[in-house]
Amino acid sequence: MSKGNNELITFLLGTAIGVGTGLYLNSKNGKKMRSEAVTKISDIEKTIEEKVNRAYEDLKAQVNDAATKVKQASKA
Repeated sequence: MSKGNNELITFLLGTAIGVGTGLYLNSKNGKKMRSEAVTKISDIEKTIEEKVNRAYEDLKAQVNDAATKVKQASKA
């Protein structure tokens, strides 16, 4: 096969996959899947946000403890 034929086949295959995916995502099952995905992503986002906030608070506490120890050591 020539390069031109391979490119045409690749284009047509990509187009067919895109059309099939679009049809599926607009079907009842596809809409349900998208809704579930949004819910899961939102849950993951909340979990990440909580972990980042917890890590920030832990780091802030460690920095404050270290600063207190440095101040106490410099007074001694």
